Amino acid sequence: MTTTNWMGHLIDDLLMLSRVTRRELRQDWVDLSQLAHLIAWDLEQSNPQRSVLWSMEPDLRAYGDPRLLRVVLEN
Repeated sequence: MTTTNWMGHLIDDLLMLSRVTRRELRQDWVDLSQLAHLIAWDLEQSNPQRSVLWSMEPDLRAYGDPRLLRVVLEN
């Protein structure tokens, strides 16, 4: 990924975060392990040429806003 592409993604992520944080927080238990697997799968699909070894703790949970927790893990 070029620096320009990386900066574009970073700006898009910041814009998404600003939209997410304007909504009311909804707190619930979130399966972070499952969320991490979904994000890893998305990344593998978007960059199939990259070879990455993932290591994720099973059954890891957190109490928080699912949308914000996803943003945290994605970034």
